[in-house]
Amino acid sequence: MKIADGIYGLPQTLKLGEQEEEIYPVAVEDDQGLILIDAGLPGNLEVIEENLQEHGFSLEDVEKLILTHQDFDHCGCAAELVEETDVTVFAHEDDAPAIDGREDPIKGEERYPALDVDVELVGGETIRAKDRELEIIHTPGHTPGHISILTEGLLIAGDAVNVEEDGFSGPRERFTPEMEEATESVHRLSFGEYQKVHCFHGGTVEASNEDVKEISDDLGKEFRGFEQVSVEGPVKFLRQELENEDVGLSVFRIPEGESHGAQNDPEKGHRHSEQTEIYYFQEGSGKFNIGNVSEDYQSGDAFMVKAYKYRKIDAEEDTEVFIAGAPVNDEAEEGNLE
Repeated sequence: MKIADGIYGLPQTLKLGEQEEEIYPVAVEDDQGLILIDAGLPGNLEVIEENLQEHGFSLEDVEKLILTHQDFDHCGCAAELVEETDVTVFAHEDDAPAIDGREDPIKGEERYPALDVDVELVGGETIRAKDRELEIIHTPGHTPGHISILTEGLLIAGDAVNVEEDGFSGPRERFTPEMEEATESVHRLSFGEYQKVHCFHGGTVEASNEDVKEISDDLGKEFRGFEQVSVEGPVKFLRQELENEDVGLSVFRIPEGESHGAQNDPEKGHRHSEQTEIYYFQEGSGKFNIGNVSEDYQSGDAFMVKAYKYRKIDAEEDTEVFIAGAPVNDEAEEGNLE
């Protein structure tokens, strides 16, 4: 199954009770051989080899194995592959303990054979593959260390999104312990540029970041997306609340009767690709509009707002607000509040 030039789907059959479905690890051509993205089910080494042979490759060509996350249908055959080849294994640092046996998989699945993770990822890395680059994106929620991969118009999503019988959809809730975190991850993926999405469950679809944004927006409606927090002053959230050294701090003064929302249109709101923000109202009062919720604020109030929620401030009195956001370098977009 050809996904794109030099990229191939390697179908396997997963049985879920009485039902069966196809799952799709991926092989990417590299100068030194192949990069395999996920290994699939335990005992399926021959299936992998047969799939590779259809495209003119063998197991010996596999040089790297990138595991998108710790679930058994992605890692089950990995130890067999390592035993058969001299493959270098990559996985996110948050899922590595479950993969290498220091911890059990979080979903209580039967323990697949443990294997060493040679390279622990954090997100943001680029892995070179022949004439393309594989950008690693940390997309937690389905598991703590779930990753997706973006490369030249193609999103390899892992289990962040799926192709179901009724079409392109978000993560499967019953297999996703942290759905709000997974929603944030889908939102983050909507800021990439691609025209095709490969899903481990369901295969490849012609879909763009705008299609993923629709999924993200639908999922986001199910969650409040913000909380009021206790802050002892505008510096407090830099360390205690955001727990991130890469924090940007802005101060805005909003005159009575005016709004602070989108840069080009104060009546609209803005949101971010991945930046969580804390708003600390040093003085003033008014309405803080977050999604479809309007909260009263006054001096001393603070709110933590997730990236995927549009937000706008309507000042009823002269307002001074401190805004801290992490990480600093992300994208923002303007839009109407829900």
